Amino acid sequence: MHVQALLRRQAHESELAEELAAHVEFQAQKHIAQGMSAAEAYRKARIEFGSIEQTREECREIDRGRWIDAGIRNTRQCFRSLAKSPAFALISVLILSVGIGANVAVFSTVDALFLRPLPLPDPGRLVQIFSTDKQGHTGGLFSPALEVLSKSRAFQGTCGVATHYEAIEIQGSLQNMGLAAFSGGCFQTLGLAVQLGRGLTRDDDHIGAGRVAVITDSLWHSQFGGRSDVLGQSIRFGSDEFTIVGVTTRGFTGLLLGFPEPIMIPLLQQPDFLPDGSRRTTYYVNVLARLAPGISQKQALASIAAERKTILEQSVPRHFTAASRNEYLARSAGLSSASSGFDYFLRRRFAQPLYAVFGLCGAMLLMACINLSSLLLARGLRRQREISIRLALGAGRTHLIAILVLESIILVSLEPCWAFLLVWQRRARYSPAAGRSSAISTSISVLTSGLLHS
Repeated sequence: MHVQALLRRQAHESELAEELAAHVEFQAQKHIAQGMSAAEAYRKARIEFGSIEQTREECREIDRGRWIDAGIRNTRQCFRSLAKSPAFALISVLILSVGIGANVAVFSTVDALFLRPLPLPDPGRLVQIFSTDKQGHTGGLFSPALEVLSKSRAFQGTCGVATHYEAIEIQGSLQNMGLAAFSGGCFQTLGLAVQLGRGLTRDDDHIGAGRVAVITDSLWHSQFGGRSDVLGQSIRFGSDEFTIVGVTTRGFTGLLLGFPEPIMIPLLQQPDFLPDGSRRTTYYVNVLARLAPGISQKQALASIAAERKTILEQSVPRHFTAASRNEYLARSAGLSSASSGFDYFLRRRFAQPLYAVFGLCGAMLLMACINLSSLLLARGLRRQREISIRLALGAGRTHLIAILVLESIILVSLEPCWAFLLVWQRRARYSPAAGRSSAISTSISVLTSGLLHS
């Protein structure tokens, strides 16, 4: 019923005008019958009836669909008003573009670096276990520590990750890209699922096992066109050839912050040899673990501290010299959240500058809001005559306030729409599963483009 009334608004307005005119005509004819002249009778009838426009507004308020109708009319009026002042609308949008655009871009970078969790089940239960030397430098542990940590009741599982940047041959072309070597329990510990094929298992993490690899969804689409026959395809780096056995779910690009790792292989299948020609069996890895149910990070840290000596003694490589061995055993053990992955230098190097820039952008947004408020106040002073006429014609104060507020909402909404189109255009240049790694570069480009366009 309301929709039909809105579609027949013009007809309804005509009927309302005819009805009001009929009331005036009836009263005028009544006065003429009493002996008044026609002009005097119509004048007195209009005075007795009151303001036609005010009565029309009161009749509109009786309609149950008046709020929808009033909203449509007010929106059209706001756009007409802004179209009459294009310079004001343009300057307002540009002021908000600088403030909001800069804050959105910087916050997107902060979110990608510090806040966004990994696309894994319950990432808040993931922790990173590290060692710290006497100078305060943090690092990983050697892979035999995984076996010791897996026996701890504080953890459901452990995962060792070694990262590389290799020249890899795919589909006949050589490309430099990230490579992650996972220990056998990584897929189970992380809860990392595959959409095609299978993940890496403990049976793959042996020196004599077949060389297999799992790739990310982004690499699957960019290099293999998303075809299902990717399983069984081979990739090569060095003199070793690996067979693709699985594709991870969309959105996962790796565990190392800011650097995508589209290929995952078993830890002990890395093409790495010792000086005597034998294959390496001990690797320096970033250790991740999933907390057991009911165990907090503080409790897990206490458990690690109690077992620190055992963890270090059983993981120290046999080829270490006495000095290197003593230095490694003197390290302390620590634990931190790994909900957003692990990092080598991005957070440490860019945390303070980013927060400083974020603060400056917040101040910029505050100044933009103050400038926009001043513009709105100046425009309001210029519209006093228009507002007075509307009041004289019977418009209610609530109606006028609604129009002014709606104009402000439209002005504020124009900039986010423009910013969204800019971000969408930028992200369209990346693959569908660009993930966290492209968020940083995309945010920086949006910030630069926003400032240039503004």
